[in-house]
Amino acid sequence: MPLAAVVSCHVYGNRVVSLADREPVEIAFTPYLAARWPLVKNANVLHGPLSLRGTEYGAGLGMHSRMSATYALMPHDSEFRATVGIDDTANGAGSVRFAIELDGKPVWTSAEITGRSVPLVIPPLAVRGAKRLTLLVDFGQHADVADYANWCEAVLIADPK
Repeated sequence: MPLAAVVSCHVYGNRVVSLADREPVEIAFTPYLAARWPLVKNANVLHGPLSLRGTEYGAGLGMHSRMSATYALMPHDSEFRATVGIDDTANGAGSVRFAIELDGKPVWTSAEITGRSVPLVIPPLAVRGAKRLTLLVDFGQHADVADYANWCEAVLIADPK
């Protein structure tokens, strides 16, 4: 690969794992009408680059409203981090709410995020002791039109050894 083709490089180390490198134990999708959307790893739901307000991210998850993905947590997982927003391919449209659950209990919910919102950095979220992490994208205004939701740099951080 030529150096000019490199968009970004992230060196996480052995304590950080991208959620895109783990398989979800459950994916649930509730269509607004009839369209079906997949969970997409390291790309947006249209299978293009994850992009929020002109910044491309190499790792993360692309989802569409209303979808949830649940992951098994390992005993050494201590913290979850991510940056969320509506993908640039929505051209300013889209409206969703992001939410996170631990063991089925809500622990974080965003305000309404639109295609014009700035990317939202989720505060570091303690997950130590939990068994399951669920990421949810819910409908906002305007049904599910252009709800191309990105969980960028969604990572789990392990306890130091």
